[in-house]
Amino acid sequence: MTAPSIAGPAIRVQGLEKSYGELEVLRGVDFDVARGTIFALLGSNGSGKTTTVRILATLLRA
Repeated sequence: MTAPSIAGPAIRVQGLEKSYGELEVLRGVDFDVARGTIFALLGSNGSGKTTTVRILATLLRA
C-alpha cells in the first residue's frame, strides 16, 4: 500500500504584505517552493528576507 501523492507546492506565498506604520516593507511577495527541493531566498540588505521568514514561521503577523 502506498501513500497518495499530494499535488502542489510544499510552500505557496501569494501577495505577502507587511508594513510598519506607513513604511511598507513587503509589497506583494509571491513564490512557490516545490516539494523535495532546496529554496534560497536571496536579496540585498533591507529587501525583506528576514521579515518574510519571520512571517512564515509565525513570529510576525503579515
